[in-house]
Amino acid sequence: PEWTQSRMYTVVARPPHAADIEQIRQMIRTLLEERFALKFHKEVKEGVVNRLVLIRPGVPGPQIKPHDPAKVCAAASGDAPTPETTASRALHCGSTIKRLPGGLLHLSLVDVTMAEASKTLAGIGAATGGLASRPTIDGTGLSGAYDIDLEFHIESGGAAGGESSTDDAVGPTFANALERQLGMKMEKAATAVTYVHIDNISEPPPQ
Repeated sequence: PEWTQSRMYTVVARPPHAADIEQIRQMIRTLLEERFALKFHKEVKEGVVNRLVLIRPGVPGPQIKPHDPAKVCAAASGDAPTPETTASRALHCGSTIKRLPGGLLHLSLVDVTMAEASKTLAGIGAATGGLASRPTIDGTGLSGAYDIDLEFHIESGGAAGGESSTDDAVGPTFANALERQLGMKMEKAATAVTYVHIDNISEPPPQ
């Protein structure tokens, strides 16, 4: 429907503090079903994806480190602080991105799996680094949780597919930063891909 292309909504919801990511995803699906009458189905077929891989198998770059489980994430807004979260209040788990002097972007991922990191890196790369926008899978072979820092500049008309291009005076491109700082690259691969088809969506009534 036309309204899905032009209408913007702000949805405010607070999940239980102990909810894990799968529970939160189910809550979001339920919310969309109740408020927008969303109905969809999935289809699996062969497709092209981005696959995040290590350039040297088993050897990550200098800007990716195993997450220290002793470091506790900062308390969420509205939660009562504890001695642990007070001591580590500067540690914000998940993803943050900020602009640095000179036009560089700094992406920080804290306490993330490589499956989570691969999707975030693909989204950032497609938006700012000339990477082709495709479904993305993790092919690094790294398990556990990691902390990642990546600094790069926004490309203008970068190389589609994430191929390396030459650095210029303002800093590394996304593809070059991925290689030098994380020891990784995005490669094109064919695999089974799950596609989501929207069967129904209805405009919610005015509140």
